[in-house]
Order: sequence, then structure tokens, then C-alpha cells
Amino acid sequence: PAEAPAEAPAEAPAEAIEEGDDQGAADGPATVAIFDASCEEIANVDAEFAGDLRMQGSGVLRDGRLVSMHRECGCDAGGLCFFVASEDAKWGVGAANRELAPFRSVAVDSDVVALNQTLYIPELDGLKMPGRPPWGGFVHDGCVVAEDRGGGVIGKHIDFFAARHGYYRALLQAHGLTSVSVYEGSDRCGDDIHETRYRTS
Repeated sequence: PAEAPAEAPAEAPAEAIEEGDDQGAADGPATVAIFDASCEEIANVDAEFAGDLRMQGSGVLRDGRLVSMHRECGCDAGGLCFFVASEDAKWGVGAANRELAPFRSVAVDSDVVALNQTLYIPELDGLKMPGRPPWGGFVHDGCVVAEDRGGGVIGKHIDFFAARHGYYRALLQAHGLTSVSVYEGSDRCGDDIHETRYRTS
């Protein structure tokens, strides 16, 4: 369980990344291959997108497929493999094999906070989330779930999944959170947070 309180930098909420339309163009950036766990090539993407993909864990390819990090593997120099997520997984799939939910999913260091752990972040409680229902447009109750790991999430650090770059910028501009307090949240939030993560009020 998370220590309480634990200061957790929150300056860069995670977001869904999308492959640019110029990937693979003759005059475009150099491309690299990403692979699945069987070392079958999924796609060629530019190096910058590949780096973002490894950091964020999920991204949308130019052809519309959503890929998520699978596990470490020896298929390429980056040492990571991916899988093509189900079309139902609109925002990607986290390390806990659950669909990510904007403003409810956080990435953690699983040596510090167990995956699937419910957490309470008081700094989020009462803040209006950007966007529209069912993903956004609600007043947050501070309850989140540790559903992913992140390439830069080490120690007492969390990555708050904001889903879109615009949502991230809106949150940063409106609230400017640089650190938060993280508490074990099962008593306050209840176990149903895992099933009712899309709240509209």
C-alpha cells in the first residue's frame, strides 16, 4: 500500500499519443519497427513517436490501431514489445490488463504501490475535469486506481492519465499541480471504483 502522505510529482500527466500523418514519408523522419511478443513487426513508426510510445505505454498508429506495451523482450534495441489493443479499449490497456480510464487511472512504480490499488489524492478532490461525459466533465472525488506502470515512474511518483494533450494542458493551466499527497484509498473510495470509473457528476 502507498505511504500516507507520499509526495508524488504530477507535473506531466500521461496522455494518449498519436502517430503523425507524415510517418514513413520519403522526406520524413527516420522510422523504426515496433514488435509484438512473438517478434512479429506491428508497424514502422518514426523514432520520436517510438520513444514517446515507450514512455507513455500506449499510442494510436496512423492506421487507427491502438497499441499498448506488452512486456520486456529482445525483439529490438528498445527492449519492449507491444500488442494491438481491442477496439473496445478506447484509451489503451495498462499493466494491470485493464482498460485505462481518463482521470481515474494512474501509473505507479509497482515496487512502491501495488497494481490495482485504490488511491485517494486530496488535491484532486473537488476539481472539475476537462472534457465531456462519460470521460470528463465531472467534479473529481480524488479517487484513482493504480492501473499502469510508466517508463519514467520511479519511486514516489505517479503519472495521472489525462488521455488527451488538450486535457493535460487544461489541467495544468487551471490547477498547476506539481506535487500531490497519495493515500491508500479503499476505505474512502470503496472497491466499486474499479467498476464505476466513469463518473459524470
